[in-house]
Amino acid sequence: MKLTFPDNLQILADNAFRHSDKAMLTVLTGTDDWKSESKTRHAIAKAILSSVGYTEPEPPFQLPTPPPGMEWHRTSGWTAEDLPQGWRPLVLNESIKRTDDEVKIIDKFELSDGSIPFAAGNWNINHYRTRRPLTFTHLGHEWIYHRAGDPMPCDGERLVIVYDAAGHILNPLCGDAWNWQHGNIIGWRYADDKAWNWQHGNIIGWRYADDKADKIADLESRLAAIKTELDALK
Repeated sequence: MKLTFPDNLQILADNAFRHSDKAMLTVLTGTDDWKSESKTRHAIAKAILSSVGYTEPEPPFQLPTPPPGMEWHRTSGWTAEDLPQGWRPLVLNESIKRTDDEVKIIDKFELSDGSIPFAAGNWNINHYRTRRPLTFTHLGHEWIYHRAGDPMPCDGERLVIVYDAAGHILNPLCGDAWNWQHGNIIGWRYADDKAWNWQHGNIIGWRYADDKADKIADLESRLAAIKTELDALK
């Protein structure tokens, strides 16, 4: 997050950059990389603000993207503490399971049961959460919902197809080759012999999978893509 500084503190930061020696700049900023003057000024200003008790505000909590065609039963009033790793909101009209799901009563979650016959976003309903898998049907296939940041949900050595938040279906890779921490993946399923589009002119050959070799190839491909992204950010 880029900080916006009061004018007087920005002037202090500029003066610190102009007049401080390298040792002092290193103390203030915690770095000895002077390639970018603007980054250095920003770091000094941030150090000055920190010294007077200023801290950057936390970004507002955002709900994970729901599956296509579905919506969370309530979209307002959630906090990060309400949905730790492995939990998700219930979707609208999803049945509540007494032994699995919890409802927030004041500031505490408790087991509940019933159903949610209310419109999403209605402030008059409670917050319901669950750790149960969520399946959805899209484009003729059944998918399993995935929330970014949750552990890998599948067999890492089997071929897996993912559906991303942009509406793309991505070609199969071994399960542990996908970046499950990335917010783009919202659904997955195991691949089968119908996973490939054999009518597409790009396919000119095929072979049966070799789990180990394909796993190595998948990882190398993804590493190359990550390196390209990193180079673009430098």
